[in-house]
Amino acid sequence: TGAGTTYCVTASVATVSYKIDSSTASTTPVQGVCSGHTADGYVVNLATNPSFESGTTGWPGAQASVSQSAVWAANGTSSIKITPTSGASTDSFTSIGCSTCLVGLSVGSTYTFSGTINIPTPQTGTLDSRARTIVAYSWIGASASLLGQSTATPNTTGSTRKSVTFTIPASTDGVQIRLYNGATTVADNSVYWDSVMLTQGSTGYSFADGNSPGWVWNGIANNATSTGPPL
Repeated sequence: TGAGTTYCVTASVATVSYKIDSSTASTTPVQGVCSGHTADGYVVNLATNPSFESGTTGWPGAQASVSQSAVWAANGTSSIKITPTSGASTDSFTSIGCSTCLVGLSVGSTYTFSGTINIPTPQTGTLDSRARTIVAYSWIGASASLLGQSTATPNTTGSTRKSVTFTIPASTDGVQIRLYNGATTVADNSVYWDSVMLTQGSTGYSFADGNSPGWVWNGIANNATSTGPPL
């Protein structure tokens, strides 16, 4: 640290990394990387608040109310519950990013976003074509373009892991990734999403964040990016 009172060292052998952190008062290396470090073979989950343990921070709703829920969780103790608020529009979702921001992404690069959706009861009424999917959009000026959309989750009770891979075009001003509900208020059409992961490249990884074995938070726990080995 700047004060020179603590340190953390990361060392790698092939694609396996180890660390010694003076704050643990142990001189025995353990597998993993120090917070803020990267290593060959390790993965960075660019999603902050990926398991919604920090409430709904960074995840606003559109045509929907969003709330932290302990009713169901794929990992940890919480998920985000999305409940439609419109009786007419099916464009109901929560999202990260915006039309004028790149949420830490790079133009020209490819990314994969995944998340787990839980459907407590089948949705009814008119449903959006994007219902129960993950959708990525980009903006160049005022023009929006579809970057990618996951396949639709079957409208049946249960949990499913979904993912979408996309490449950010040149001159992009902003990217938004949406977790869709896609229903109206004709009934309690709520769905839950949890365990989101945003990684560079086209590989789909099993969910991991700073609470996973060998992983660390690159900042405040449950509210930062995280790094670790593929699980």
